[in-house]
Amino acid sequence: MRHSPESARKRGYTWQWEKARAAFLSEHPLCRRCGDAGVTTPANVVDHITPHNGDPALFWDRANWQPLCKRCHDVKTATEDGGFGRIAYSALPRWLMPATCELHIVCGPPGSGKSTHATQAARAARGDVIDLDVIVSQLARQPIYQCREPAVLALAMRERNDRLGRLSQLPASRAVWFIVSAPGERQRDWWRATLKPRTLTLMPAALGQCIERISADPRRAGVRQQHIDAAQRWFEREQQDRPVHSSACGVDGLPTDPAHPWNLGAAAAD
Repeated sequence: MRHSPESARKRGYTWQWEKARAAFLSEHPLCRRCGDAGVTTPANVVDHITPHNGDPALFWDRANWQPLCKRCHDVKTATEDGGFGRIAYSALPRWLMPATCELHIVCGPPGSGKSTHATQAARAARGDVIDLDVIVSQLARQPIYQCREPAVLALAMRERNDRLGRLSQLPASRAVWFIVSAPGERQRDWWRATLKPRTLTLMPAALGQCIERISADPRRAGVRQQHIDAAQRWFEREQQDRPVHSSACGVDGLPTDPAHPWNLGAAAAD
């Protein structure tokens, strides 16, 4: 949440605070949360461990201060503020521009193998991968699939969208794989029309295969049932999004709807 300069001063963030902040960061230059995760990151925020809510004693209590990087501070603040409803993001950001790089979109339900497929392809091409699950893991400093904080998901979705927005500025020689579930042909058509990828791959996996893979994946311990439920919802959405064809038949007993699969198959054979 952004505050005006006047609001910040009223909450205690004066020049005296700026002086104390600089001195504290000089003494504690590394992010504490990153350090707890075994990562070395410069700190640039002095965080109040317990929100002071305007209490001057708690505000100036150095025992209530900790050094954080901006990313860790954003995650902590969003979690405290109930950030899921306060952080603006869109699952289908309509402001995106077509990618100027070599973009490959990989779609499918949980357990379909889309992450493995994209990661292996990107490694072979020395490309990059945009994967929401990985971004959530990085923001939360937790193993993949284990963070279920709505606020962190909101921040991760915003970060994903920022990365997608930068695809329109990359050179044509750069290769990127974007992983998204995209249930239903309408969603996949939206991503095709919006980002203009070189390829869009729908992973060929049946629901039973997805459930087997989810159940066998040790990284999904504690969230297996949620991922199985998500896979089932994906296939339900996929089924609902299929076009409805007329079942009317002509005198020859064949369907009269030109969009019926039978007629489409006959046209392809011709």
